[in-house]
Order: sequence, then C-alpha cells, then structure tokens
Amino acid sequence: MAGHELGKAFKFLKTLKFFFVLSALGSLLVLASLMLVLHEGLLEFSTAAWVIAIYAISASIQIAGIFQLYFRPFFWAVVLASMTTLNRAVDIANSSMTLVPIVLYGGWALFFWLMTLPTARVRRLMDAHPDLSIIQNLTGGPSRRSSSDRKAMRRKLAFAEGKARNRSLVAAVGIMTVSFGFTGYVYFENSIPAFQPVWDRFEAEWRAGHLDRVVGFADAEEKSEMREWLTAVREHRDWRMDWPLPVALDHGAVHEGQQGEGRITVLGATDAGHMSWTWRASKRKWRLTSVSIPDPPFDLVAASWVDHWDRSDFEGLAGLFLAPDKGKSGLRRLANKREWDELPETRTSTMEESGVGFRLLEQQTWGGLVLTRWRLEQDHWKVITIKPPPL
Repeated sequence: MAGHELGKAFKFLKTLKFFFVLSALGSLLVLASLMLVLHEGLLEFSTAAWVIAIYAISASIQIAGIFQLYFRPFFWAVVLASMTTLNRAVDIANSSMTLVPIVLYGGWALFFWLMTLPTARVRRLMDAHPDLSIIQNLTGGPSRRSSSDRKAMRRKLAFAEGKARNRSLVAAVGIMTVSFGFTGYVYFENSIPAFQPVWDRFEAEWRAGHLDRVVGFADAEEKSEMREWLTAVREHRDWRMDWPLPVALDHGAVHEGQQGEGRITVLGATDAGHMSWTWRASKRKWRLTSVSIPDPPFDLVAASWVDHWDRSDFEGLAGLFLAPDKGKSGLRRLANKREWDELPETRTSTMEESGVGFRLLEQQTWGGLVLTRWRLEQDHWKVITIKPPPL
C-alpha cells in the first residue's frame, strides 16, 4: 500500500521535475540574452544588472529544485508554485490584460499549487519505508527489512540528500560567478574615465600643432580619414607649416553633454573661427570622433564661377566641378543644345545655404536662370549639379 502510494506520488514528482527543467532552461536562456544585450550596450547598465541578478537567482533556485526535488518534494513544489504565482502577478500588474488572460494566468498558478498536494506525504513515506525500491534507487543500494538495515538506508538517504545539496550549491556558485563576473567585466570595460585630463593632453598637442598626435586621439578606423581631411584643410587655408592648426581655445572651452553619457562636445573660439571637437567614450578611453571648423568662404568661389562663366572659360569652370571631366562635357552639351557660341553673360547672382556643407548659386543670365548646387569636399566648394534654363 505504501509503495503504491509513494509510486503514484513520484509520478507527480517526475512531472514537476519536468517543469523545473523547463523553468531553469528558460531562465538560463533569458540570462544569456541579457548578457548579450548588456555587452552590446543596448540596455542601461543599472537596469540590466538588476534583471541579470534576478534571473541568476531564479536559475540557481530552479536548478536546486531539479537536484533536491525527490528529497524535499513538498518544499520545492511550494517554491515552484510561489515563483510561478509571483511571475504571473508581475505580468498582470505590468500589462492591461482583459479578464480571460487574467483567468488563464490565475489557473496556471493554481495548477502548480495543486501539484503540491500529492507531494505532501512523500517525505514521511520515505522516512517510514526506506526499504522500498524507489528509495533504494535514490540511495543507490538494496536493503533488507531489518531495523539495522533501515537505519543504514536512512543514513544513505540523508547522504544522497546532502550530495544533491552540494550539487545545487556548485551549480548556484557557477551561475552566480559567471553572471556577476560577466556583469563586473562589462562594467569595468564600459566605465567612463575622467574627461578633463584627456582634454588637457589633447589641447596641448593641438596648440603645438602636432597633427599626428592630434589624430592619435581618434579611433583606429577614423585616423586615416581625419588625417587626410586635416591635411587638406591646412593646405587649402594656407596654415603655416610651423603652425599647421589654428590657435585653439582663445576664450576657453565650453563642454556640451554629460561625461556619464559617454559623449561630450567641446566648443571653442580660435583664430580660424568657432570650432568644436566631439568625443565618445569607448572601452575606458575617450576617442575624438569629429572636428568641426567654419566652412571656407563661399562668395570667393561663387565670384570665380561667375567670372569663368562670363568669359566662357570651360576649362576654368570644369575645375570647379566635383567631377571635372564630366562637368566639362556637360557644359559643352548644354551650350550646343541652346546654340550658344559663348555662354550668356551674368546679369545678377545670389547665394544661399542648402543644408550643412551645401550651397546654392542662383545665376540670372541673359539666356535664363542657371542653378548650381555645391558641396564642401575636402575643404573645397565643388559643383555637384547644374540646372540650365529650359530650352
């Protein structure tokens, strides 16, 4: 009779253990996903750290339940039912559910509480009948019905339970070590150092005109492009070789942004006009991501265009295009279609901005309105499109 009742209860325990396994796998999967999200910086660190801690604890408890369920079935059944009820309550509280989902969630939690009933007497039966085959399977040895053998079997049962606890502890320590160790590693890797000492070193190199050292503050993949751009700017603006960069921060620097956010833009006045330096914190280092300087004057370039136009200087006009050969052939086709022996003289011209780094030149000629759109390329204004008057 006792063996039949215990066998029936153990069937419930197998089902319950299956749910523990599913819950543990789910927690470990969520834990791994959270670590990936934390590493990629897709979630705020403080939020991710708390959630990782919760799921690490949940996974440890669920794995402990897998190892110890057969020895403390009622306790672990109540633990699983409580965790399920708490999770469903949180889901309901954090969402606007209708009555039907709430009833289903409540029924799911009730199901786990009902699962605790068949386990209530299991431990008492195990202690009272250590000679049953089910108990022998747990302890790993046969037993006879003598009182001394029963005492030995109880000792074996206690030893097996202690072994299960040790396995639970090892699993919990492993999960906690990986979870909190990884969280600490991400925190260390993404902690933001003080910005001011970095800026002081950069400003000294900028003032000294050390182009290579200035570029050294940028990310490796951006150094080449930044060096090329600053070199072009220096040559175009005729900055002296002994002073390749303008005097920086005559009136001090103004920081925009927060160090804690990992992004700072420094604004400063220089002898070349107002400039800005944008920085980003990455892997415990501040990196220079961009330098903004005033655009070169567009009116001189526009005047040069009009002068070449009025003299029908196709070679000079072509040199102002982003693609000179293409610009020259396009101008030839434009003139041929309109049967212009020479380009019509300009009557008036106006300039206006057309977005950051773009300008628009409206040129009213005796042959109609000519529109040219310009883009700043390597510190030079270049024509990117031309719209001639209609035929």
